[in-house]
Amino acid sequence: MDEQLSPRKRRNVEVFDSHENVVAGFWQYGTLKWDDFYRYLDELIVTSTPSWMIFGYDTSTSRHGEPHPACRDTVIPGHYVLLSSIGDSIRVGLVSSRPRPRISRGSSSDDTHCSRVFARDGKCLITGLESYTYTRLKVANMIPPADESQAGHASWLSRGNSDKTTRKSEEVRTVRPSRIDPLQNGITLRKDLCDAWDGYEFGVDTKQNYCIVAFIKGLEDINGRHLQLDHIEDPNQRPLDELLDYHFTQGLLSHVKGTGESEWSFEEVEDVFEDRFDMSNRKLWDTREGKEILESALADRLFDLLVSEQDPTDT
Repeated sequence: MDEQLSPRKRRNVEVFDSHENVVAGFWQYGTLKWDDFYRYLDELIVTSTPSWMIFGYDTSTSRHGEPHPACRDTVIPGHYVLLSSIGDSIRVGLVSSRPRPRISRGSSSDDTHCSRVFARDGKCLITGLESYTYTRLKVANMIPPADESQAGHASWLSRGNSDKTTRKSEEVRTVRPSRIDPLQNGITLRKDLCDAWDGYEFGVDTKQNYCIVAFIKGLEDINGRHLQLDHIEDPNQRPLDELLDYHFTQGLLSHVKGTGESEWSFEEVEDVFEDRFDMSNRKLWDTREGKEILESALADRLFDLLVSEQDPTDT
């Protein structure tokens, strides 16, 4: 199989359609199986026939090779093409869904929400790192905090998500005016992993025993591990599978679907939002993604203002 891959080596697996348009791709660490990859592709593509299959592909000759059906064999790095099950060309399109933009946010151990999550976890739920003062730990959210609110929750549901997030305990009624319990929306991670989490660079596959799946290169230290949840005995305090699944889908949309290219780089987003909104860069703000990021950032800041002004005794 042709070994020439993307110039920046962001991916070592790429899948094309019969016209050599990039359908999907990822960085294979040697852990992803074909049946899981098929399951991921089902969320990202639409085809003219339900019976499609992935074949090996030689870009130098534009010829397909052997079929690779959904099975527990490991995906080998290289190029592939998506065809009908008998090897004929089919029309392949990408779903219109886009990842929900989000800004990497800081968290403090004296914040009520973070304190509750820290108290439940006591460690990084991926690496097991413990820190008595939490200086090396941070709370990461599956969905942005603004989406926990009544309006945000309604918006989240309107995007086709399951309504299985109603608060379960009286305790949380004194925390925030939310529909989604922040405790079930948060996990404790090592601080250096939180930016990657917010960038959807890896996610948790709940259908594979909470396996950590990294979508891009550079996360070999966590790829293939499992989210450590056995210490949480109360099911009402566990991170919700529905929210973990939502975050995982955002990773597929961000880094696996199509070319996986963002109109903004992570560094550009961080520079723009570090202290204030810098509206001078038309290259960024004139894009659809730029407008979506601005909308999300404003929603997050307005939510923070609402929380800071909320009387904790209000119900």
